[in-house]
Amino acid sequence: MARPRDFYIGKVEALRAAWGGRCVWCGIQAIPGNPLEFAHLPGKITKLNGRGRGYAARYHDIRRSPGSYVLLCRDHHTELDGRGGQRAAGEVG
Repeated sequence: MARPRDFYIGKVEALRAAWGGRCVWCGIQAIPGNPLEFAHLPGKITKLNGRGRGYAARYHDIRRSPGSYVLLCRDHHTELDGRGGQRAAGEVG
């Protein structure tokens, strides 16, 4: 029997595929060392903020508030977070 973590890893992977499976900034698909991540958009308030909150919590938050997230490669997720979300909303998708 799969552990709950494994179950939600699969669910998050399915969300990535459903969202197009590409970074919305550069169009890259996930590659080793630069996976696709759901980035929480600055200024969008949800019940969950920050990285590392667990697959189950992140999955449910994305499902509840899809407009508060964008799918980015790790490099662009880091850029978004490092710039404090200063990138123009039109560039985020």
